[in-house]
Amino acid sequence: MRPDDAEKHIEEILRLIGEIEVFLQGVSFDEFEHNRSINYSVLYALLLIGETVKRIPPSFRTAHSNIPWKEIAGTRDVLIHDYLETDLEIVWKTVQDSLPVLKNDLLRILNEGLDFPHES
Repeated sequence: MRPDDAEKHIEEILRLIGEIEVFLQGVSFDEFEHNRSINYSVLYALLLIGETVKRIPPSFRTAHSNIPWKEIAGTRDVLIHDYLETDLEIVWKTVQDSLPVLKNDLLRILNEGLDFPHES
């Protein structure tokens, strides 16, 4: 995979985070919890973020080990396989607390230039 492919995936994750921000603009937890259109949209965007993370090469993820890649990808797996058990409070906390940090980390990577080790 070329560095510009990794950049494309990071930009896609940032786009999805932006969509989640739009979905939740001015929305309370109560509204999020009870409005299926909103919570399904957020859940789907999180699923796509997890799937996109899996497409980023391991060498790039290793070079940026401060980002919890495995946990992000694991969120996708939980949403797909255990969707009946999805706890919307945990989802809400994740999008409120973790996504802003992820967004800042990914923006920093793009602004500083991609650190992409060559694979042997």
